[in-house]
Amino acid sequence: MKLTMWLRWMVTFATLQAGVATAELPPASPGAARDAALRQELITAPDSAAVEDLRALDRRHTSRLREMVLAQGWPDTAKVGLDGVVAAFMLVQHADQDPAFQEELLPHVAAAHRHGGLPGECVAMLTDRSLIAKGERQIHGTQSRIVNGVVKIAAVEDPDNLDQRRALLGMIPIAEYEAMLASMYHARVDSTDAPPAPTWR
Repeated sequence: MKLTMWLRWMVTFATLQAGVATAELPPASPGAARDAALRQELITAPDSAAVEDLRALDRRHTSRLREMVLAQGWPDTAKVGLDGVVAAFMLVQHADQDPAFQEELLPHVAAAHRHGGLPGECVAMLTDRSLIAKGERQIHGTQSRIVNGVVKIAAVEDPDNLDQRRALLGMIPIAEYEAMLASMYHARVDSTDAPPAPTWR
């Protein structure tokens, strides 16, 4: 299967996961719908059996993306559209079982952003995820998780200059982002400094 055809399928998965209306997209395949359902279950019940099922799906998707990127290069908007490029990014972003793969593709994501093919948030999220995987502090404040009903922001390096770093990638200030998280999850947000342990992933 060519990269373009495969990413068209993955666009449906990405759209479902993001909660975007799918009126202009083809009907979701059973596989895409299962991916979205498993990820939603993981959010609401992180200790459920969905964890292993989701990891297995991510491993299959990641392996396929690696093969295609090595053979055909990183997808561009001219071939697969913005949605297709974002779908590819989401696969990399969720490949937590393979942090080396995430770090390997980070330059591709950064290049896609420089060429107008991805929003700056994608670079920030993957950078932060890669740093945390190595036991380091994130630098853009994008990584968080829900602990006992509270949204916990993972530790940030040099927090005094956080908003400047976010602005360089076209991102909203951290205070606005935290307010958005609070509204989204109907929960308090805690950005108290904490060790950047791998459990954040």
